[in-house]
Amino acid sequence: MATLHPDWVTEGRIDFEYKKYLLLGYLQTVSQHFKEEKLYPFLSDLVSQYRNLVSLRDNHTLALSQFPKQLSRLDLEEFTLEYERKVDDADYMEVIAQIVDYAIPRIQSQLGKGKEIYEQVESQMRIEPIGLVPIDTRVGYFFLHTDSRSDADVYEYEVSLFSQSDDSFRSLRTRFLNKVVLTITRTFETYKLELIQTRREWPNPAAWLVSASTPLPLQETLLPIAKRRLVRHLGNL
Repeated sequence: MATLHPDWVTEGRIDFEYKKYLLLGYLQTVSQHFKEEKLYPFLSDLVSQYRNLVSLRDNHTLALSQFPKQLSRLDLEEFTLEYERKVDDADYMEVIAQIVDYAIPRIQSQLGKGKEIYEQVESQMRIEPIGLVPIDTRVGYFFLHTDSRSDADVYEYEVSLFSQSDDSFRSLRTRFLNKVVLTITRTFETYKLELIQTRREWPNPAAWLVSASTPLPLQETLLPIAKRRLVRHLGNL
């Protein structure tokens, strides 16, 4: 899987044609995965890459700090090291600016395609409670199901809160339990009752059915989007 290091623009050879080669190889891999409706991990990586490029474009000081340096002086009395940049800053900045200006619209274009797929998948995904919904929905189970299939994947989940700056966010920790086959007598409700009977640490858990209309790659698309949808749904209860 072709990937780009977060500092791919400023590390290694600072050469426009070489960096262009790296970028286009990466974007070709991303494009192929998106054609197969495999969104992750590339969608989140594209977001990170785009933010890094914009930061690099807008913050010349940050760019200069990432340039390679070589040791120029060692002071044994003060125990300090002094470095000098290996080439002229102006030369670097010109090439860096060229690379960044070339990369931003191309990263942005693929990011737009990924978001379009994400929105299409999310729009046809449904969340329904299985049985009664308890007051505390921070822990429970969800059944991940595609309409055209007769089975479903069962996960346990736990909502956790974390803070970043002044904002609080919810994250969903999940663990795969098993795959169940649906029949006339084996329904989501009966499987929920079995979970309650066999896993007594959660006597009154929440249980949800997360359904998709069409088959999708599980690990790369369906599960990540289902988790995001579910954590947002729980936050709105």
